[in-house]
Amino acid sequence: MVAIAGGFGWQTIAEGDPASWDLMFAVNVKAALHACQATLPSMPAAAGGAVVVKVGAPAARSGLGMGANAAAKSSPPRLT
Repeated sequence: MVAIAGGFGWQTIAEGDPASWDLMFAVNVKAALHACQATLPSMPAAAGGAVVVKVGAPAARSGLGMGANAAAKSSPPRLT
């Protein structure tokens, strides 16, 4: 399974609206979590039989002007 969907919002931390943070986490983190939860039961149980790839974004590295987006893009769900 590959999770590549996401959203983007341009706000500095100083100007950031908590609702924007909620939206960025819902779109970028919770969507990937729900996709994994829906997909994992149908994946093979044997070791190495399934792969989940979560694609992030360059915003996770710099975060300049994108506080909520950078935080959400650097928070992929862990499977282990």
